[in-house]
Amino acid sequence: MTARSAYKVCKAVLKQRDPVITVLFGQEDTLYNKSFHIACPFNEDSKNPFDCQPKYILKAPCSSIISRLDMPRHLRDVHHVYRACALKIVAEMRRCSKNSEKNKHIKLNRTLFDKHENIIEITDAKINPQVNF
Repeated sequence: MTARSAYKVCKAVLKQRDPVITVLFGQEDTLYNKSFHIACPFNEDSKNPFDCQPKYILKAPCSSIISRLDMPRHLRDVHHVYRACALKIVAEMRRCSKNSEKNKHIKLNRTLFDKHENIIEITDAKINPQVNF
């Protein structure tokens, strides 16, 4: 639900409007922002979608659908991506989603990072033995 829609519902509840006869939304109102939730960029396979290090990503492929606001935290906590890199990935996802058609897969820029740049924090190697740092 969009913030504007939620505001209208809360306002009607506070004013104790009759839910049977009260009309809150018109035909032009957007009740739900379909682009608010996005798929994790590491959803295809365990290979890194960017031309940088490491070659494989921790806990990938990932099938999570996350809100745009929580994506940096997801990238940091689940995939151990550095904070600055996570913010850069989310900014690229937003830029690509604005330029792409609706209901199409977002194609990210593979050269977002330098070829020798490491985007994953070094963690215990026992978590995922196929990850090469």
